[in-house]
Amino acid sequence: MESGMNMNMKVAVCFKGTNYLVWSRMVRTTVGSKGLWKHITPGEAPKLITQGETEGESASKAEEKWHQEDMLVMSVLHASLEPAILDAYSYCESAKELWDTLKKVYGNTSNPEPCV
Repeated sequence: MESGMNMNMKVAVCFKGTNYLVWSRMVRTTVGSKGLWKHITPGEAPKLITQGETEGESASKAEEKWHQEDMLVMSVLHASLEPAILDAYSYCESAKELWDTLKKVYGNTSNPEPCV
């Protein structure tokens, strides 16, 4: 995430507990459009070494950047949750943990309503 990049993100749908499918798709579009979907999917931050840096300095900067981006994604998720749901799941420590928890609790999409 570059410091000059506008990272203002807002999900168009508020998650109320009954609209998981549409909410999750909107979150994926919003977060993915900024190249931050990697914070929701399995994996870890890439570790790049730039010229003149030691491996430890580079890893530290990459880790700091990863945490900053993860907090941004968490804030997007938090802002898109109905207050009661936010209160219930505010213990989650990362964007992925929150996403996975909500998916486990609300994500039974085996019988979604058809588009009419």
